[in-house]
Amino acid sequence: MGYSTSTSIYTMLPGLTNNTANTAIIDQYIIRVTGKIDNYVINFYNPSGWIAAASTPPGIIQISDAITAMWTMRSLFTRDGQNRNEWVFELGKQALIDLEKISKGEISIANNSSARETVKTQIESSTEDYTPIFNLDDPEDWIID
Repeated sequence: MGYSTSTSIYTMLPGLTNNTANTAIIDQYIIRVTGKIDNYVINFYNPSGWIAAASTPPGIIQISDAITAMWTMRSLFTRDGQNRNEWVFELGKQALIDLEKISKGEISIANNSSARETVKTQIESSTEDYTPIFNLDDPEDWIID
């Protein structure tokens, strides 16, 4: 079980035939993408209850759909001069960029109520901006004349 469904991927990729083999491939990618997303968001969010409580933030679902669609297209279709599906790859690349920003805390995730998703408590150090005394001067200034 993951953040996407095979139905949502078939909707994004209308040229993809809905059959058992394709569904099995999509389901494997959904599991992989869910793990990848969890690895990115774990620094600031607690994704463990999202699937169980059916409360996955919409932004996470969109990111999951985009990456899953990209990986599906990459594995099922060849790309040459006539067969180009650049929009899927651009969508997937943008989703990966968004994940990177989420992992750095540059952008937040909105929950199903359009409110900011609860951020895990971060412990701050009292020595975060402390400069040790030995880093104040250049080491050559320590030499006795």
